[in-house]
Amino acid sequence: MKLKKIGLSTLLFGFSLSASAAILEFENTLEIPSSQQDSRVKSQISLLKSEGKLLDSAIHAIENMPVLRTHYLNRFELEGLVLKVSKRREKKLGTQASGPQKRVQALELNTDQILLYFKNSDLEEQLLESYALLRMQENAILKSLETAKLTPNEQEIKLNELKKWTLFEQGLKTFEQKNWKDAFAFFNQVLKLDPKLAEALNMRGRTRISLNDFKGALKDFTAATQFKSQYASAYFNKAVVFSWLKQNKQALEALNQAIAYNQDNALYYNNRGALHNTLGQFADAELDFSRAVSLRTQEAQFYRNRAKTWEYMRNLDKAQLDYTNAVNLAPYEPSYLVERGKVRAQQKNLKGALHDFTKALFLEPDYVEALYNRGQVYTDMNLRHLAVSDFTRAIELEPESPFFEHRGIVHRISLDQQKKAADYTVLIQRHPKVFQYYFERGEAYLYSRQAAKALADFETGMRLAQNEKKLASEHYFYRGLAYRELKRCDAATKDFKKACDMGLSEACDHTCGKQPDATAMPAQPKASEPQSEGLE
Repeated sequence: MKLKKIGLSTLLFGFSLSASAAILEFENTLEIPSSQQDSRVKSQISLLKSEGKLLDSAIHAIENMPVLRTHYLNRFELEGLVLKVSKRREKKLGTQASGPQKRVQALELNTDQILLYFKNSDLEEQLLESYALLRMQENAILKSLETAKLTPNEQEIKLNELKKWTLFEQGLKTFEQKNWKDAFAFFNQVLKLDPKLAEALNMRGRTRISLNDFKGALKDFTAATQFKSQYASAYFNKAVVFSWLKQNKQALEALNQAIAYNQDNALYYNNRGALHNTLGQFADAELDFSRAVSLRTQEAQFYRNRAKTWEYMRNLDKAQLDYTNAVNLAPYEPSYLVERGKVRAQQKNLKGALHDFTKALFLEPDYVEALYNRGQVYTDMNLRHLAVSDFTRAIELEPESPFFEHRGIVHRISLDQQKKAADYTVLIQRHPKVFQYYFERGEAYLYSRQAAKALADFETGMRLAQNEKKLASEHYFYRGLAYRELKRCDAATKDFKKACDMGLSEACDHTCGKQPDATAMPAQPKASEPQSEGLE
């Protein structure tokens, strides 16, 4: 079953319920023959007919909803949709000693859930397929029980089939309630009655995913495609599991099959685009995201994903445009603002970036990534006190974050050596083998006239750098400065010469004679880039 769009599909996500939209309730009273009077067959016929009347009433009430007029669903799909988004209740009205049992069946329908279904239709299509199949099978069973002249044995077979579909519906409902263990049990019971029912295998596989049984899920999805060879949903679900298992090649193959059997599901293209990005196939990713966008023009996440691909392709202008599309569609989603702000910062549009990060923080005041990135922008704008404030708040929210390094760099620029040393002390405690941290702290000690501490850090840093074969001329130069402050002239001269021989011209003019002391150096070397990765 495929969801077919007709008319102006752009109205789909822009539609909002009118003020009259509410919870709709429908009731039907029925009589169940007593066991002395009649058979189980007539009881089931009564129940099925009652359910049909409730669904008829519900469909009649909602058939003029604009969202339903812009899509085509056949009768069973409509009934399945109503079942999916509704709650059913039943109560007994009492029985007479020899008379029928009276019951009231009620159906409660929230029209908001219909809109929610269509908003997530690509993902929820699997469930609608299952509910529609359920209604089609129940209708066929009702017709057989009503019109066919069945033997008692044939009647029993039909009743068992009905039991299977009743269990299947219970599995679907508990699955949607995220009651994974009960859903798994219901689908197990269904499969004991019909081991080849592909839809039950598919749903049990989805339940296994939620229970972290990925191996079992793959087994169920594979079996589902064996019994229903063009089952796009099962191939898609296989791809999801393969992706989580980092088996990207197998995931891509499964998605290719899913798309071959259902070429109109935007989510399939979106997921394949994400896989192409993971595999470094950015041109293919852009094509898939563009196809997803063309199928669902109002889905902000798809624009965001294509924007990320443009970033990978170093096309910042197109990335910024797609992030803007995402922001316009989801103006209260702070992550889209942060991602656009990062692109604007790369484009040297610092005011635009600052606007985005500040708005994101208005929406989510403790958004660490926004604080960090705004701190970076403040640093670039030479607003150091504001940068330190943002980095400090980010550190308070995430004490194990790498933001000490960035705040330390701001302290360096501000010549606040004591605070810089304190930040790098924290980093060294966390990462004792990162040689750059020792040089940064050593530099802070040197410029605050703590030459012995500086020398200790420079020597530790040089040992670590030597192990990584990353010793540089600056390292010898700064150790030379520390030696000179400690009046160890021979060692200082030797280090200055080594730095000069390695190509650092500034070191060539330094000796241990009358030279400007460390605190009077005209300029510090350029601050090193942070060693730990920033937030994406």
